[in-house]
Amino acid sequence: MLDRFINQLQDSIQRAQLRDDITVLHLARHRMEQVQTALLSLPLGQQVRAQRDIDRALPMEWPLWMEACRYDDGDIAAASQQLH
Repeated sequence: MLDRFINQLQDSIQRAQLRDDITVLHLARHRMEQVQTALLSLPLGQQVRAQRDIDRALPMEWPLWMEACRYDDGDIAAASQQLH
C-alpha cells in the first residue's frame, strides 16, 4: 500500500512541476499526508529509512509549494467564513 501512495505522490509532483496550479499542489500535499499515514504502519527502522528516501525524492520546490498551500488555505477559510 505504501508503494501505491508513493507512486501517487510522485505523479502529483511531476504534474506540479509541469503546471502552475494550486489545485495540483493541494493534491500533492494530500498525497504526502497519505504517505505519512501509511509510514506509521511500518516498524520504526523501516519508517526512518522510508522517510529518508522520501525526503531525498522531494523536489527543491517542495517547501515553497507547501507554503503556497498553507497561504491558500487561509484564503479559503476566510472566504468560507464570509459565506456563512
